[in-house]
Amino acid sequence: MHLIAQDGRFFLNHLAGSPTYDVMIFNLPNPSTILINRLYTEEAFRLARTLLKPGGLLSTHLAFSPDYLSPELENLGASLYRTLTAVFDSVIVLPEYTAFYIASADRPLELDPKPLISRFVERAIATSYISVPYLEYRLTTDRIEQVLTAFKANRTAVANRDTRPIACYYNLVHWISSLHPRAAQAMAVAGRAKPRHIAAALSAFFAIMLLRLRRAPGGASLWAMAVASFTLMACEVAIILGFQIFYGYLYYRISLIIACLMLGMAAGSWAAVQVQPGIRSSTLMKLHAELALYAALLIPLFGVLAPAMQRNALVVQVLFLAMAALLGGFVGFEYAAVTTLYLAAHHDDHRRTGWVYAVDIIGSCAGSLLISMWLLPVVGLPPILTALCALNILTAAALWAGNSGH
Repeated sequence: MHLIAQDGRFFLNHLAGSPTYDVMIFNLPNPSTILINRLYTEEAFRLARTLLKPGGLLSTHLAFSPDYLSPELENLGASLYRTLTAVFDSVIVLPEYTAFYIASADRPLELDPKPLISRFVERAIATSYISVPYLEYRLTTDRIEQVLTAFKANRTAVANRDTRPIACYYNLVHWISSLHPRAAQAMAVAGRAKPRHIAAALSAFFAIMLLRLRRAPGGASLWAMAVASFTLMACEVAIILGFQIFYGYLYYRISLIIACLMLGMAAGSWAAVQVQPGIRSSTLMKLHAELALYAALLIPLFGVLAPAMQRNALVVQVLFLAMAALLGGFVGFEYAAVTTLYLAAHHDDHRRTGWVYAVDIIGSCAGSLLISMWLLPVVGLPPILTALCALNILTAAALWAGNSGH
C-alpha cells in the first residue's frame, strides 16, 4: 500500500490525463462544505475519469435513509446521480443507510449478483462484513429500483459543479430538515429561485435604497461604500473558491489570501490619504467602474483560463494572491474616499464617521452571507460576477448623474 498525504483535488489536478487506476473510491463525508464538495463535482469526476484504465470503476457514497426518502434527501441524492451520469456512461446506486454510487465510463454495469458471488467464493476472500447473503441482498433489493426511479423523475435537483456547489446547499437543507422542517421548506423554496427572479428582487431593493440614500447629505457616498463592501466580500468568496478549485486546497494558505487582501486595503487607504484634497464624487465613479471591470475579468478566469492554470501551482498562487491584494486596494481607497466626502457633506462632524463604518459592515455582512450561503450554490459564480459588474456600473452611473446634476 502506497499512502499519499495530499489533498485529493490537488492530486487529481496534477495527475489528470494518465490512466493509472482500475478502481477509484472517494470515501468522504457528505458534501457539507465547499472544501469537501470539490470531490463531488462534475469537474472532479471528469479528472478522475482520465485516471481510470479501460474498464475502470469509480465509487463514492452518501449517508442515506433507505426507509424514507425525504424530498431534501432526494434532491441531494439526485444531484449526485445527475453529476455522475454527466460524466460516466453507466451509473448504479445501491441504497441502504449508506448509498453507494458506482460508475463506469466504458462498460455497462449490471446488478446480477451471481458473477460477483462466484468470484468471491472462488477466491476465498476473508472478510469481516461481506458475505454471500449480503452481496445478494445489496444487488437485488427492490429499493434500488425505487430510488433510481425517484432520482430520474426528480425535476428539482441539478448537477453539482465547481462554480455552482449546489450539493452543499442540498446537504444543508437536508440537515436542517431534521431540526426545523419549516425552515428547511423555506430554504428549499429559496433554492428553486430562478436567476431572473433573484435579479429582479435585488434590483428593486437596491433601487429603493439608492433613492432613499441620495436624498440625505452624503447619502450617495454611503451607497457607494455599501456596494463596494458587498463587492469586496463577494469577490473574496470567489477568490477563495477559485483557489480551492485550481490549486487544490486552502489550509494555511487562506491566511496568505486574507493577508494580501488586508495589505491591499492598507495600501489603498494610504494612497487615498495622500491624494485626499483631490477626492471628488468623480473619484468614486472611477473606482466603481474599475470594480465593474475587476468582476468582469473574473468571469473568463473561471472559464477560459481554468484548464491552463490547473497544473501550474506557482502561477495559481501568485495570481490569486495578487487578485486579493488588488481587490483590497480598490476598497481600501474607497473607504478613505467615502469618509472624506461624507464628512465634507456634514461640515467635518467627525461624530458621523460611525455611519461609514456601519454601512461598510452591513455591506460586507450582506455580501458574505448572501453569496456564500445562498446565491453561490443556487445560481452559480458566473451570474454573480455578471450581477456585480452590472451593480457597479449602475453605481458609477448614479454617481455621474448626481455629479452632473450638482
